[in-house]
Amino acid sequence: MTNTISLDQIPQAYIRTFDKEGPLRILLLEDMPSDAALIKLELRKLEIDWEVELVSNKEDFENKYKSYKPHFILSDYNLPQYTGMEAVKTIRSLNPYIPFIICTGRVNEETAVACIKAGADDYVIKDRLSRLPSSIISALDNKNNRIEKEGAIHDLKKSEESFRALAENAPGSIYKVDRDGTILYVNRDIETSSREVMLGTKITQYASEANHPVLMEAIEKTWQTKSNQTIEIDGEEADENSRWYYCRMGPVIEDGQVRYLILIPNDITEKKKAEIELKHLNERLHELTQHLETIRDEEKKRISMEIHDQLGQELTGQKLGLFWIQQHLKQNGQDDIDIKAVTEKLQSLVELVTQTIQTVRRIAHELRP
Repeated sequence: MTNTISLDQIPQAYIRTFDKEGPLRILLLEDMPSDAALIKLELRKLEIDWEVELVSNKEDFENKYKSYKPHFILSDYNLPQYTGMEAVKTIRSLNPYIPFIICTGRVNEETAVACIKAGADDYVIKDRLSRLPSSIISALDNKNNRIEKEGAIHDLKKSEESFRALAENAPGSIYKVDRDGTILYVNRDIETSSREVMLGTKITQYASEANHPVLMEAIEKTWQTKSNQTIEIDGEEADENSRWYYCRMGPVIEDGQVRYLILIPNDITEKKKAEIELKHLNERLHELTQHLETIRDEEKKRISMEIHDQLGQELTGQKLGLFWIQQHLKQNGQDDIDIKAVTEKLQSLVELVTQTIQTVRRIAHELRP
């Protein structure tokens, strides 16, 4: 049974590279033509296009590497005036990524370990060349993973540098915290502590105890949902030094997992104090309005009673006096009228009308704004 390497086992990054640049270019350092022929025979099991450039000494190997620009290197271990170990070291000084496999007739374990430490991706015994195709695929895959990993590390480093550059010049505080609320980074000192002291402490230390549950719940929700959250940290109204903050949280996600959270608190103390003062003023205004309504109602009640008691009595007295004159005239006729009594009654009515006018004027005066 042949050991055929399927195309779907080749890392996709390399397939795309070979599609653009042509076949997989292999530089073979081998001084035995028969061994070189056996190696090429095994390479036919690779289901990708490939080509081989054969060299047999150090000078040709180094020159061909520069001109041929291979994707892969296979090397014998023992050559005249040159060794596979030396070849590995030479290549690694020029390119840390290109896959390098040593093919040797025999090698002890110590030598194999030394080759790997020097930078070889693998070694294959010539008596077992059937392992060569899978070893090539593994080396390509390892190279691909290493490039991706180092690329990710490079991108992360750049991202961190960009983040720090932005954070250091931000007008407000910016925190990086983990799921437990531990501060991993802060861009500036705060009034109560320096940034060096804050690292490794809990974010809850810098909020009032009443806000701890709200803060930790928001951190957990942001972590679980992988979405932005906003909360408000309330100060204590009775404490003049208390602060209020409007906090925004966002997750930093890598490979689908939350790595840490960014927390940005905005100080809204002045706004909150203004809102509290406005609330108090509105309450006082409401109390004053209620007080004015009470006073107005009491004044209406007093005036109503005065009109009813004082003015009402005076008008009733006038009516009774006029009624008395009317009855006197009916009962006695014109010849028997008691002029003196009528005159006295009219005089009392005039005085009563005068008093009523004064009462009306006084009430009207009291009703003026």
